[in-house]
Amino acid sequence: MSITIKSALVATLFASTAGTIHGLDLDDRLAYQYQTWTTSQQVRSASLWLPDYQVEQEAIVLQGVSDNLSGITYNPDTESLWVVINQPTQLIELDAQLQPRRYIPLTNFHDTEAVAYAGDGRFVIADERIQSVVIARVDENTLSLDKEQLPQLTLNTGGENNKGLEGLAINPSDNTIFAVRERDPMELFSITGLLDRSDNIRIDNPLSESINSTYWNDLSGLHFDAQTGNFLILSDEAKLLSSMSLTGDTISHMDLEAGFNGLTRDIPQAEGVTLDSHNNLYIVSEPNLIYRFKQR
Repeated sequence: MSITIKSALVATLFASTAGTIHGLDLDDRLAYQYQTWTTSQQVRSASLWLPDYQVEQEAIVLQGVSDNLSGITYNPDTESLWVVINQPTQLIELDAQLQPRRYIPLTNFHDTEAVAYAGDGRFVIADERIQSVVIARVDENTLSLDKEQLPQLTLNTGGENNKGLEGLAINPSDNTIFAVRERDPMELFSITGLLDRSDNIRIDNPLSESINSTYWNDLSGLHFDAQTGNFLILSDEAKLLSSMSLTGDTISHMDLEAGFNGLTRDIPQAEGVTLDSHNNLYIVSEPNLIYRFKQR
């Protein structure tokens, strides 16, 4: 047998084995084991350790919403979850059964992709195509919100209009707003002063190198956990949820495919993520699906 034929057979065998490993998700399972072996128990206990989460409610359909479910946040003051949809633009409060309790139309918004609760009845809403961050106060009497009457900041980050702001998060210790740009390029911005109505608003771009050195293909959702100081960063195209420190160190991952963390089916298009006061983890997916994970 010639060397050329032997080389071709070896290459074919390697490609076949690699394909089998990927097809069975063995590569992802090995990655799960590796992150466990290489992370100390002390770090795991002090962080958002995603392998400890198991799905409790899977692919719950949000009644009355047919498409465009885009973001989710938790309001500890009312102990309720809130979601945004982008067509029609609406902010929706959910009940304990993860179903709509009330709808708040969003006037003069164009493409609402993310929402984060900032305390004291304030919500921060991202308008993707215009790349603006809007602050809205909501109470039990709020019937609608008009963007033209609300405090807002346009980031003007450049790039394509439909690859703008996809996730928001709040650090309540200093009222910093974090926002992620979807891709081309992927970016994480920090905004200080806006929530405080300061005359000195500052926009920074921390963790840019860390964000773009990962294997995420896009950024589709964001949450900041004040208890651990960790970000939850969602990538729809990579089908991955990751936890990351404020210094840019990636801590753990959750694969959003069937067979991982109790999922029986892939999460089709993950768009938003949040935690509640009991550390339950929620992911929303287009077209109209909600998932709840509990810590084991």
